[in-house]
Amino acid sequence: MAKILKCVFVYAIILVFFLLLIAENVHGAKVKCKKNGDCPKLPHMFPIIYRCYQQECTLVRVLDS
Repeated sequence: MAKILKCVFVYAIILVFFLLLIAENVHGAKVKCKKNGDCPKLPHMFPIIYRCYQQECTLVRVLDS
C-alpha cells in the first residue's frame, strides 16, 4: 500500500511540474506589432483589449469616461 502511494505521489509531482512548464511557455508568447491594428481583436473581452506598446501587443483595460 505504501509503495503504491509513493508511486502515485511521484507521478503527481511529475505531472504538476510539466503542467507548470507548459503554462510558462504559453504565457511567454508575445505578438509583435507596429500599430494597434496589428494586434488581435477579441470582442468578447470588451473592457480589455490589445494595444501596441513597445512593439508588442499587450492587454489594456478601456476606461469609461
